[in-house]
Amino acid sequence: MKIYDFILSFCILLSISCTSDNNIDDDSLRIVESNLVFNSNGGTGSITIESTSPFNIKSSESWCTVDGTKNATVSVEPNHNIEGRSAVLTITTDRGAVSYVPVVQAGHILMVYGDSIIGVDNNAHYREIDISSSDGVSVICDQEWLTGSINGTKLILQTEKNKTGGIRSTTVVLRGMNNSVNIKVIQGDISEILGEYELSGSSITTVNARGNGYLHPATIKAVLQNDDLGIGYELSLPEYDYVIPLRNNDKNSFLLILNGGKHVGTVKVRNTEYALFTAFSDKSGSSVTFSMETAMDILFDNVNNTVVGSFMDIGSWRGNKADALCLYAALPSSITSILDATSYNGWWLRVESPFLKKKE
Repeated sequence: MKIYDFILSFCILLSISCTSDNNIDDDSLRIVESNLVFNSNGGTGSITIESTSPFNIKSSESWCTVDGTKNATVSVEPNHNIEGRSAVLTITTDRGAVSYVPVVQAGHILMVYGDSIIGVDNNAHYREIDISSSDGVSVICDQEWLTGSINGTKLILQTEKNKTGGIRSTTVVLRGMNNSVNIKVIQGDISEILGEYELSGSSITTVNARGNGYLHPATIKAVLQNDDLGIGYELSLPEYDYVIPLRNNDKNSFLLILNGGKHVGTVKVRNTEYALFTAFSDKSGSSVTFSMETAMDILFDNVNNTVVGSFMDIGSWRGNKADALCLYAALPSSITSILDATSYNGWWLRVESPFLKKKE
């Protein structure tokens, strides 16, 4: 909407200043009334003009046309772009008086004010989500257990009780004139995500005790469980006695958050023991961050009757994309905060395009 406000302000200034260069009496040409602000659907508006001499009206843009003179009709075509746009009507009399009138049209807007991923328990639910749209919006749901509708500025989502005994999900599509917004709805008992998993990815590389990198077998055993305080989760790697802390922002959310800079344990390489912290790298492995401000989301869902946790970059690493999960070595080994490290010694474990697959 900032672009729209700028265009409107510009056109108003243009309209105010348009007659300052004319040496014609003020009452020789006067705009009595105009209704020329349009939404993205377009339509027709009007302009009423008084003049002491004949005049003509010309539009600066092909999408804006004028029919008539004294009581003219202005027609505007639909705007299929997100950005707003403007035109200028130039009114010129036979005596040389000129006036300019702005025509402003908003761009297509479809906004959803809420999470793009919604988790609910097995009970039936009714939820309202605020939306805004400059045009009509349709709602598409492909599952009978979830219905969606629009009521004014609200998206209404209703789920039936889940009796499947597992997790189920679907995607709700809000479709506007030229864009759409997807909302994923996952329903089930959050405890279904707990249990034994295989941690895998497109490649898993570790550094052995001699400091040599090697490809790890296809998977690493992992266990997802509640933490000791019962307010978060932890992903343990029993093979190495590491525990990776996770958190979520909603008790019913199937989306867990893995932050960088979290202490997971220690490792010995070339007879030196290091503290290990969570970190992320880009696809090439050349850039690594262990900043606590960075994170990856892990979305748990039912994929072909198996619970799968997909790691997703959320854009928290400025200028880079988190493509791999790393465990990063630092000294001294006694530290539990990455901020206390005196040296940083590279990653020990790197899992590219990681995901978790729950064991049957």
